[in-house]
This record gives sequence, structure tokens and C-alpha cells, in this order.
Amino acid sequence: MLTRGHDIGIAVLAASVAAALLTEMAATVPSAPAVRAESTSAAWEPGAPTPSRELTLITGDRVRVGTRGPFAGEVLGVRPAPGRERITFRTRTHKGRVLVLPDDARGLVDDGRLDPRLFDPEELGRPAGRVAAPSGPGPDGLRIVVRYGGGSAAGAARAAVRAADGVRARRSSAAPGADAVTVGHPGPGALWEALTDPRGDGTRTVAPGIVRIRSGAAAPS
Repeated sequence: MLTRGHDIGIAVLAASVAAALLTEMAATVPSAPAVRAESTSAAWEPGAPTPSRELTLITGDRVRVGTRGPFAGEVLGVRPAPGRERITFRTRTHKGRVLVLPDDARGLVDDGRLDPRLFDPEELGRPAGRVAAPSGPGPDGLRIVVRYGGGSAAGAARAAVRAADGVRARRSSAAPGADAVTVGHPGPGALWEALTDPRGDGTRTVAPGIVRIRSGAAAPS
């Protein structure tokens, strides 16, 4: 039979263990002060009756957004680009705007290499940042600006970007050392492969020679 002293001792031990666990969790979970909310995005629902449109991310994945009624402006689902079916997508509220972020792009957005506007459905819906589908139904393309560093790596990166399927590129007059890039059919998937390199942990980093990738609708920075 346990005495009151035993009960108190057990309670103190339990409190100590709980405090240690909380301290360890705080040390291992990264803080994200700019993120107010985050959740896994909805599954894609082909043929859903809700009026909607498709917007294309720089990764080649497509986001379905409601256009009318109670779901106007809401993210309804994501269709991964071919070969990206294992990627997890999340919605994140950032500075009052909803982003749809694939897990392999999140680190590039967080460290400032990749413009968050390229994952903002509201921004992607603006004509200034997209290229209309050439005819009939289908996803729009994108306008982006790619800023390069110096040396041979930059030249190789520029050549790879310009050779990607569906890409048209020219020197940017507004951003020295950068290309203004438009990508339409068959979509930005090949461009994403040219802009970034895979890491062993499933994330991606910018390709050597590339400094930053931003929306073509954004002001030069």
C-alpha cells in the first residue's frame, strides 16, 4: 500500500519527466513565427460540381480554386504533376495570404530563394503573373524572373532554363543579371527540374548559378 509520501514522490517524478519532455520537444520543433496556420490540403476531386479554375505552380502541380459561390477563392484541391504523386502539399497562411506549398519547395521559400507569390493562388490568378492557356480549357502558364550569380555555373544554369520545354526567356531589363521567363504548355514541371536540384532528404535546393526565383508580377528586388 502506498503512503501519502509515496504519492507525493510519484507526482514530483511525473512532473519532472513531463517538464523534460516539453523541453526536448521545444528544442527539436522549429519555430515559424511568420506562419499563423498550416494544414494538409484537400484531395483533388475530378469533376467536382463546385465552379472552379486550375492554377499552375512553378513545380508543375495544379491547384483548384473555387470561383463562385460559398467557395470562391478557396483552395479545393491539388493535382500533383506527373512523378510528384508522393509529394505532400500544405496550405499555409503567410502575411494574410494563403499559400499552397509542396514539401520539397518549403525550404526554398523559407530561406528567401523562392518567391512565396509563386504559391499564392490569389496572386497566380492575376493576369500579370500568368500566361493564358493557348486554347480551350486547361491550366495557365507562368511568368517568372530568374536571377543568376556569376561565373560558368550561371551560364550553365541559364542554358538549362532556356532549354526546358515550353520556356521562352529574355534578358530582364528591370533586374540586372536576370532572365524574364514565361512557361506555357506543357507546363513548368521541366522548368522546376532545371531551376532546382534534389537533396537526399526529399527537399530541393536552387541549381548552382541561380540566386533567386521570383514571380514575374512582383516588383524587382
